[in-house]
Amino acid sequence: MPTNIIMENIYEATADFPFDKLTIVKPTAIAGGNYFMKFRIHDSPLYIQSPKCQLKQGISKAGKRFYSDLMFSNEHEQFTQWIERLENFSQKYIYEQRAQWFETDLDMHDIENSFTPSLKLYKSGKYYLARASIPSLMGKCSLKIYDEKENEIDYEQLAENMNVITILEILGIKCSARSFQIEIEIKQMLVLKPTNLFDKCILVKTPGSQPVPGPGIIDLGKTMDEESTPTLTNPSIESAEGFSETVAP
Repeated sequence: MPTNIIMENIYEATADFPFDKLTIVKPTAIAGGNYFMKFRIHDSPLYIQSPKCQLKQGISKAGKRFYSDLMFSNEHEQFTQWIERLENFSQKYIYEQRAQWFETDLDMHDIENSFTPSLKLYKSGKYYLARASIPSLMGKCSLKIYDEKENEIDYEQLAENMNVITILEILGIKCSARSFQIEIEIKQMLVLKPTNLFDKCILVKTPGSQPVPGPGIIDLGKTMDEESTPTLTNPSIESAEGFSETVAP
């Protein structure tokens, strides 16, 4: 099995993704006078496992549709570059099929300018947002969401900045009179438990070690007279500039 396939028909967004096996199906009419072109790889839907990312604000609802904004940081360069490669592939594929698919002639410049970016900059470029639709049934969210113990979670328990891993279906390209836009749907979600290294004590005391009193800490083993009279134990004192000064007795 190639290294970029996690399990059968589910791929990772890596540099060696087989774009040469990816195809786009001829546009079909959908509601609103628009058209839709499906992605296919080996005659199957295109599924991608995302890297660990964050939820902007859980799952939202607009009208009858559910959606979620996934946040990717600058550390997810491999994933963001893959999305860019997918967009470039799509633009070239549409251009090569333009005569068979469209009544009006399109040049490459027209297609590139009409393409809506799949990733949007967020928080002054600190993050990239990818909006993905959520499957629904009878007006209710039907997405399967699990925790790390494989327990199901209700979508209303999701909150902003939660860490998740998702299986994404890159559905295809929605085509209107003015734009092309890649449509993404979340097929499954795994919620990761937050971890903080410093939630518990991680300091290890060396056997036999004794605490050393620091500045301003009184050693209770000394008398008040001893404490009030400073003693110079080392005639060499490190100055603030990093040079050693000798103090006369």
